[in-house]
Amino acid sequence: MTDLSEVRVGDELLLFSSSGVSRKHRTVTVTKVGPERIYAEEFGRTTAYRTGTGVIIDGYGDSYLITPEQHAEKMRRKELMDKLAGFGINVTILSLSVEKLEALVAVMEEA
Repeated sequence: MTDLSEVRVGDELLLFSSSGVSRKHRTVTVTKVGPERIYAEEFGRTTAYRTGTGVIIDGYGDSYLITPEQHAEKMRRKELMDKLAGFGINVTILSLSVEKLEALVAVMEEA
């Protein structure tokens, strides 16, 4: 789950949308932060997102925000899982930390 409770006004977040043709992200700027909602501006329009999940509050939930650090961790996790898949290991425990995945890859590369 994406936790955006530490986000502050002026922070830049990455906006992903599952409704578009492309899965590319766009950068948005946080304009207001509340206990349950974060407001971000893109193209002069302000939109509300849930603080606990980063999901847009629009009735559809097809867009979400994450921090650049969360995105980097997500990409690193995918890279490590792909390496493990190359060794024939299909990781289904999504709660494994990046550090544990790195340790698994290191063990497999030594073998």
